[in-house]
Amino acid sequence: MTKLKFPSQELDNINIFISIQSLETYLEIIKLGITQSKDKNEEKLKNMSALVDSEEDLHELRTEEEIFSLEHINYYEGESRCSQLANLACYSIIPMCYMLFETNLTEFAKIAEEHFSINIKYNELFGAKTEKIKKYLDKFANLQIAKYKSWSILKDLEIIRNCIIHNEGIVNKSFKLEKKIRLLPEKYKKHFFIAKSLHGKHEVAVVKFTLCEIFIKNIHNFFDELIKDFGFHHDFYFGSHASQQFLNERINAKIEYDEAVKRAKIIYNKRLGINQK
Repeated sequence: MTKLKFPSQELDNINIFISIQSLETYLEIIKLGITQSKDKNEEKLKNMSALVDSEEDLHELRTEEEIFSLEHINYYEGESRCSQLANLACYSIIPMCYMLFETNLTEFAKIAEEHFSINIKYNELFGAKTEKIKKYLDKFANLQIAKYKSWSILKDLEIIRNCIIHNEGIVNKSFKLEKKIRLLPEKYKKHFFIAKSLHGKHEVAVVKFTLCEIFIKNIHNFFDELIKDFGFHHDFYFGSHASQQFLNERINAKIEYDEAVKRAKIIYNKRLGINQK
């Protein structure tokens, strides 16, 4: 396989590492915001408790305590122990994780088409999008991504994402991958559950922040392997050294361009002078 050296134009549309860092930062901001909200509400409950002076005050305090418990401690039956706010936040993060995985995987399919001069596009194959790309890279680029350790985990991400997006997180017969998603609580103990909310009718997917972290880590690992198999210059877009290298290349290119323009102007002016004579 031809090794693609820095700088590689094929990487123009791929910014995986920076995107992963952004997603990690977003997750930490969400967790911090929920923690601060919990602290603020705990302080509010303490103040209310100190001011209880009647049955009406006590009733109001108990109502606020129940709301606090649902929002910040546990909203689900059984062993899940996940707050409503945390699960709602994860319901937004899971699709973002999958989008990052799928969009960058698609870019690599496009790179493979050009790099290996493939006369067929990945979307001309049959199957779901990620399965098409897996077949495409395997058959035409000899890249067996299904053997990567992260592949099966990211396919689990796909299942949970589809449940959230297409079935509102409800796990029932309406969700065509019900059998597969019901196997995941055993695989991701303490990170993923299927349970009813304390006031709900349906079983739903209960996602902990730790599962989001597992998926983000495996997105990173997956593309690490794929980049290596493609033969890309690994340092090009991983780490501060890569960013500085890219910046230096742009600066040097700008200097060379400016010098070329200056030389062209000198030659042009000389020719004008000769013509004027």
